[in-house]
Amino acid sequence: MIELGKMQTLTVQRVKEFGVYLGEDAGSEVSVLLPKETGS
Repeated sequence: MIELGKMQTLTVQRVKEFGVYLGEDAGSEVSVLLPKETGS
């Protein structure tokens, strides 16, 4: 279970053009988006 405010060990679940989705394991339904940095 992903817990806010605590250090997590996550794996990359999906790679998209706009960033990557991270989760506890490849089969997990819970994920968070780590957006790609846009250059200014």
